[in-house]
Amino acid sequence: MNRYLINGFRPDLMEEQNLALTVTNYVKNNESNILRNAFHWWSGKMVYALYKFEIKQGADLKKLRKIIKGGRSVEHILPQEWMWEWINENDTKNISDEGKRTNEEVNGIINGIGNLLLITGSENSSKGNNHPKDKFYNSCSGGSYEAHNSSRDNWTDHKNWIATINNRGTMILSFIKEFI
Repeated sequence: MNRYLINGFRPDLMEEQNLALTVTNYVKNNESNILRNAFHWWSGKMVYALYKFEIKQGADLKKLRKIIKGGRSVEHILPQEWMWEWINENDTKNISDEGKRTNEEVNGIINGIGNLLLITGSENSSKGNNHPKDKFYNSCSGGSYEAHNSSRDNWTDHKNWIATINNRGTMILSFIKEFI
């Protein structure tokens, strides 16, 4: 057992035979992927990082554990299938340059860790592809759940989406670096 704690599970892959340093370097070298594509690229580790982040943020531990043990699901706060109407005020035929820029920027971070939240599978199904301003999370309280529920109006204007996702992603990434 001590061999694993000192040398890591794969000593041949460890820098200076130090697992913590290897993980720290991995996170540092892949920050962009974590912020932009954690959903597809870093799935198992991302779930654990979100779980630990929510604990640190004050989420209800009992409810959070119930989510994890009961078949957790990873929610996209801003859905992957968001609607153009949310940007162009019900005008899908004349997409503005601003809308096109927003589309590219949002699609670049929609799967990033800042847009992801752990909830129950049934709650994820019930949320569907609704606008984030219309989503109220009740499978857990405290942490990001409470923060989203109390500031849903931040999602009303599409100009806030990118900053909201990036800010949360940066907070989670900072936590991951500190946690390691």
